[in-house]
Amino acid sequence: DHKVPQLWGLAVKEFISKGKPMTTPKDCRELSKPTTASRMHMAVKASLQSEWMHRCGYVTKQSNKAFAAQVSGAVETGALTQAMMDEARDERKSFGVAEWDIASAYPNCRHMLIQHYLWFYHVPEQECAEIHSFYERLFGYVKCTAPDNTWSTAWVPMRKGLFQGDPFSCPAWNGCFSLPLRHMARMLDM
Repeated sequence: DHKVPQLWGLAVKEFISKGKPMTTPKDCRELSKPTTASRMHMAVKASLQSEWMHRCGYVTKQSNKAFAAQVSGAVETGALTQAMMDEARDERKSFGVAEWDIASAYPNCRHMLIQHYLWFYHVPEQECAEIHSFYERLFGYVKCTAPDNTWSTAWVPMRKGLFQGDPFSCPAWNGCFSLPLRHMARMLDM
């Protein structure tokens, strides 16, 4: 049996005011707070998953910085863009940058897509079962904290999406996102 304890699947999703009255979700910053035991266990899983993806040659640091330990994607993207701008200025060349806005990516990542990516990359069956057990047991409640508006919901099952505070959410989402990128790269090579 490869099930994780039910307690590990509990988290509080809290909406915190960005400094103005909270009338819409845009006025809030979402923060997920999973249990400490869950975060510790999934941090080990995230590290092992990143190591697996690199060791098997499924990703490289050049192709997917999100699987690189200790690397902030936002910082790296800013530094890379600055380097391209400097080179273009020095060599009097033009360049373009295209970015995808994937602001709602984490909440929309389906749990079965995580299983598909694990299967696609030949992750051992025992690991797949344990990760599936974790994501199928996610429960949370939403708590809104603001000086003028404080409320919370009952516990609800989280049947899709990833907790922002879950250490495995980065490799899980990046693994899922790598599948269409691999397909597009293959299409471009044809």
